[in-house]
Order: sequence, then C-alpha cells, then structure tokens
Amino acid sequence: MADVPMNDCKLTAPVSALSLTPAQLKPYQQGNQAVLNVQGLIFPAGTDKTIDAEPTDETDTALRAAINYHRSIKTQGAEQIATYWHPAMQPMKLQQLNQPGVMQSTKELYANTDSVELLGMLKLNGREVVFIRHAGKTQAYITVESNGQYYLVSDPGLTPQVSIAIAAFDRGTATMTR
Repeated sequence: MADVPMNDCKLTAPVSALSLTPAQLKPYQQGNQAVLNVQGLIFPAGTDKTIDAEPTDETDTALRAAINYHRSIKTQGAEQIATYWHPAMQPMKLQQLNQPGVMQSTKELYANTDSVELLGMLKLNGREVVFIRHAGKTQAYITVESNGQYYLVSDPGLTPQVSIAIAAFDRGTATMTR
C-alpha cells in the first residue's frame, strides 16, 4: 500500500469472542479485552464495493486483488479464480475448487450478491490484510506483493491478529487515528 497513507489503528475485541490459545492471546490481552494496535485503514461503516462486474485483472494493491478475487468468483471459472492466489498456492487452490460441488456452492453463495462491505485494510507482520464482510460473515484476505502484483496467501502466523481484527469488526471496536 505504498500509495495509500496508513494510520494508527486500534482494534478491540472481547476475549470471549476469540478462539485463541492462552499463548496466542497473551500479547494482546488487557483484562477481558484483546487489543491490537497496527497501521492500516478502517473504512466508514457501510462502505460497499461492487462485485457485480467483471474483474479488472488489476492486482497492484491488496484491495484490488481482494475485490477482483470476489468478482472472479461471481463470473469466472476455477482456473481464473486460482490466479488470484500466490503462484506457489495456485495448484492447491485449483484442486480445491475442482472438488465436486465446490464451484457450484461457491457460485451460489455469490449469485445474488451485488457488493461486499469493506471493513478495513491492516498491515500485519509485513502482510497487507483486507477485511471484507460478505453474507454477514467477516473474512480476512491476506496478501503478499510480488513483482508489483498482490496475491492472496495463507499465513497461519497471523492467526491471533486476524482473529482479533475479525472479532473487533464483528463484536468490538475498530478505530483509526492520524
């Protein structure tokens, strides 16, 4: 997000909303709250982005990669959808998408969706993570930059931070300061 100014963000979630081990929770726990202080952007409530369009194939920012991934789910096949994942993960994602019923159920989930709600974009341990709510469920899209393009990745090392952020967006607070 070199072209996007980052701000200090504070995300607070009730510990009861988290499924983390005591060791994962310890660095963030303050009483009955988990607090995550990071750089990022918190979008105003109700910020929607249309996915009822063809993907632009622009993946030069984390946000564009996540939105175009959603658009591709609505309109494209497994091969095209898999290209939004890091090249090292594409064969595994393609295999997942080609399992019986996976594409059909995924397409059905997005069939009547015109837009997704943008919640925030955070810098977590060098990764840019986009938080989007779709069909009432908050999802995190972890990205990595490679040769000027952003790709989706899995990063189990971010589980505590991602879990706290999702719980903050859903049941806590997420604020941004200058």
